[in-house]
Amino acid sequence: MANKKDKDATDKNDLYNVWSAKIGMAQAYHDENKGKELLMYREAYEGKQWLEDDKASYNHEIVDNMVYMVVSTLGPAIGMSRPETFVKPLTSKVLIDGQQVDPAIAATRLKILIDFLFKKLDLEVEFKKVIDDSLIAHDGCVYTGFDMETFEVETESGLTVDLIESENIVCERLDADFLLRDPMAMDPDLKKDRWIAIKWQRQLQEVKDDKRFKNTSNLQPNGTVAFDKVTQKLKFSAGDMSVGQPHTNNSSKWAEAVEGYDIWDKKHQFLYTIVLTHDKFLREEKEWPLEYTGNGFPVDVLWYNFNPLKQHALADTGLYLSKQRALNFLESLQIDHADIQSNVKLLLDKKKFPPGQDVEKWAEGPAWSYIYTKGDTSTAASLLSTAPGAGELQNVIQNLKRDILQQVGVDQFMVGNPENVETAQEAQQISLGSTAKHSARSRAVERFEGKVLTKLAKVAQQVSEESEIPLDPAQASELALNNPDLLIDGQNSQQVEGGTLQEKLPFMKIDQDLLAGEYEFQIKVGSTRHLDENTEKADAMLLGNMAADNPLINRAELTKVLFEKFGFGHLMGRLLRDPREVAKESQQNQQMQEQARLAEPTMKTQTDLKKTMIKSQTDLQVAQVKGATTADATDTKEKSDDANRQNSLLMKVLDLTSSKGKEKNGSSK
Repeated sequence: MANKKDKDATDKNDLYNVWSAKIGMAQAYHDENKGKELLMYREAYEGKQWLEDDKASYNHEIVDNMVYMVVSTLGPAIGMSRPETFVKPLTSKVLIDGQQVDPAIAATRLKILIDFLFKKLDLEVEFKKVIDDSLIAHDGCVYTGFDMETFEVETESGLTVDLIESENIVCERLDADFLLRDPMAMDPDLKKDRWIAIKWQRQLQEVKDDKRFKNTSNLQPNGTVAFDKVTQKLKFSAGDMSVGQPHTNNSSKWAEAVEGYDIWDKKHQFLYTIVLTHDKFLREEKEWPLEYTGNGFPVDVLWYNFNPLKQHALADTGLYLSKQRALNFLESLQIDHADIQSNVKLLLDKKKFPPGQDVEKWAEGPAWSYIYTKGDTSTAASLLSTAPGAGELQNVIQNLKRDILQQVGVDQFMVGNPENVETAQEAQQISLGSTAKHSARSRAVERFEGKVLTKLAKVAQQVSEESEIPLDPAQASELALNNPDLLIDGQNSQQVEGGTLQEKLPFMKIDQDLLAGEYEFQIKVGSTRHLDENTEKADAMLLGNMAADNPLINRAELTKVLFEKFGFGHLMGRLLRDPREVAKESQQNQQMQEQARLAEPTMKTQTDLKKTMIKSQTDLQVAQVKGATTADATDTKEKSDDANRQNSLLMKVLDLTSSKGKEKNGSSK
């Protein structure tokens, strides 16, 4: 009876053989159904569009590369700009350190972190690559995860253990040719796939040095790497992929390479690494290192044209590639015919123009040649007539180019060639048709980027360590309102004309505990589409005018938006005040206004009292005047007039003082 150890070994061998067969089948399915087309479309994008059987029919092999034109025009139109995101909490309660936190407030921290990672990982460039992939062929792919680097240490007991040195979050383009899928799944978003495999090609020694791998001592190369002069990169060349058949050649040891697969088994949450020419797993993890959102895999796919018959989408290039080749044929024919017409043939009567040096000089030049005849050509010499060029050929060429562009949603105005457009209404109809197709693709891009950022956020929640993230002014303002406890002020010296300017650079504290909760990243509709600079500025001015007197608008945030749209975003840190200082100053002004308001009744009472006292004194003086003798009448009248003048003057001073106080209080409000 076999012992448990032997049984476990047998089970592992059986499991390895099962996965080896699955990967071999998936690779064959991929090569037959997608791989060939993928290579053909990519070569067409590079300009390699002539088939060997077609070359013999033409003297010239012209390539009017519409594939490149379509991709380079559509790519910026549907996904050139960095997306504007907002975070949607998926739960009503978030617990951080045992305390309930408003999910909207907690989402602010996560959004700032993802904005930081977007810049750090250069996702704008990675997304552009993926968009180009999706326009060239069937789809584009992004891998999201993390790379873990370890180092060995020896314990006091003599044991050697691996410690984590760093965990780097990864979000990058994945070559669609390196993604193998469950052949039974038909959904282009990978939702129905029970497993996927990601192919990799690495140098043999690099694989053996990788601490994540085991069973590498007898691992043999199954290919080589060499420098490709065209791509300026190391290129893998596969050898015999049969088990136990290493790839042998006379190359140096550093050129020995291995092709393998990382298998993500979603059904069981197992992660395997396999090499088809090996007999053991290089990695066998019973639990995935991370949890993923969306389709459940570390890979997301961008596609446009659903194909109900296959698991991958229809490629735009495949829809018009036959027209592209017909276009190349016609333009090559046009050039060939032009060569014929430009090469003038002289027919010479051999009797009248015997061969000799004079004839050769007469027919000198690349556009001239001569043919001897035995008969009389009526004039002894004549031109050999050639067929005139077909007048409709150029029209057919232009119609083909227009059909290709219209098929993929590129109008004449986008390529700067508005031909045969006679009315404004016709131009509008053409533009509307293209816009509809752009919008559909733009929405696909927005959904895709939203899924990737949501997955990136999920990864960040699981691997983020305690750290500080630099903030721009807009982020600092948002954090000051919602999460002021996480805001850290810093100082940075910046050289400017005339001296050194001390500029505050705020930071945000971050760790796993502060990122708790379930969230979904959504892309603002239309934010990925390209707008020309003048359109952006016009829209910004319109926004500024509309929002200027609206009490619901945050004027500080409006100012920042206008700064960014007009290209002054880099000056916000120096020109815009700290929102906390503005808030503090506003609070102080409100307190002063309230104090002034409370003091107004007291001031009025004091003024009225003084007026009453002055009036009483005046009345007393008038009574005294009336009781005076006639002899003193003149003198007394003068005294009475003086008192009245003084009284009037005092009243005016009091009124003026009171009005000034009111004006001061009013201006401070």
